[in-house]
Amino acid sequence: MEKTNSSRVTSIDLFRGYAILNMIFFNDVASAMNVPTWMHHAPSDSNTMTYVDSGVPVFLFIMGMAIPLAFKARMSKGVPVSAIWSHVLLRSLALIVMGTWMVWMSDFDAQAVGVSKPIWALWMYLGFFLLWYTYPKKRVGSVTINPILPFIGGGILSFIAWQYHTGMQTQSFFPEWWGILGTIGWAYLVGCLSYTLFSKFSGWVAIALIIALPQFYALTHVIDGIVPFSTSFLMSSVAVIVGIGLSDWLFVRSAVDENLGKKLGGFVGAALFVWCAAQWHTPSYGISKDAATPGFMLFGIWVGLFIQTIFFILVRFFKGESWLAFFKPAGKLPLTAYLIAEMIYEPITLIGLGALVGPLYGGPAGLLCSAILTALVAYIIYRIARLDLRWGF
Repeated sequence: MEKTNSSRVTSIDLFRGYAILNMIFFNDVASAMNVPTWMHHAPSDSNTMTYVDSGVPVFLFIMGMAIPLAFKARMSKGVPVSAIWSHVLLRSLALIVMGTWMVWMSDFDAQAVGVSKPIWALWMYLGFFLLWYTYPKKRVGSVTINPILPFIGGGILSFIAWQYHTGMQTQSFFPEWWGILGTIGWAYLVGCLSYTLFSKFSGWVAIALIIALPQFYALTHVIDGIVPFSTSFLMSSVAVIVGIGLSDWLFVRSAVDENLGKKLGGFVGAALFVWCAAQWHTPSYGISKDAATPGFMLFGIWVGLFIQTIFFILVRFFKGESWLAFFKPAGKLPLTAYLIAEMIYEPITLIGLGALVGPLYGGPAGLLCSAILTALVAYIIYRIARLDLRWGF
């Protein structure tokens, strides 16, 4: 049975867990050889996309579906809009900072910075978790150390930022783009702003945006000249806004267990509409992940709609909440899962294990290695969830 608990829809939690573990698996498969073409990202100069390319739009879409439910839950508890927006701004800032720091690793020069990349990266991840994670109260003598941890985390991130920019002699603090997490942070901020301003018309806003997407895409390039790298996050926000509109119509304006036929019809109708719009808009700009074209975003949203519909049916009719429970911890802690997966690579690189397992990354053996990594991340997240550890935003 689909449950909401006033703020959560089970199929959304499970789908979010699937989406993040799916991204982790295929990001690792990207280094594997002799696997089917659809398991790799499409070449950047090709006018096409694979299932793997839909990973980020799918996650953005499901993130958007959770926003109206989260707003509704907080408002039903009497939380003022100002407090809700303090939460939104902190989460967006944290994601943008994480994305920025992680992008710096793309052109990292260990000799210039004076420390190996894996060591620098591990300090970075430690800084993230100390600055923004919440922990059970811990006392050393008469001192509670929890309030000290964010200052330590902030100090670590400040020091390694200074270390990087001094060594690399960069001209700008900002990277060439916001990174995956930074893009998600900006898209989340734009989506929340849209929902705050147009909550009564969020579904119609999503429809209008889909219809006028080529014009919106052209506008983002104008804005990009004022706010650098804004095209990627503004186009990414489209997936968030579509998710917001659908969730508001299906789960906020009616109870989760009511009007099942209407909900299934809404999913199917939305998927058909997005598919037709993708076909209609693709000739204008083609399909390009790097350029975040309208066709790319809409086909990615369509994949999200298709999978979310399947999860909704499985949970509602086939007791999927129990046998899909593997995805639930990652669904509640998707950012932690993503960072843990990235962290695992650093000690592997540091001790030179990558050179040993590299030859295994081909064909079935490579897929098995990626599956083991994904399962390991899922287990770590399960243990973290059991300890009730979570982000403080």
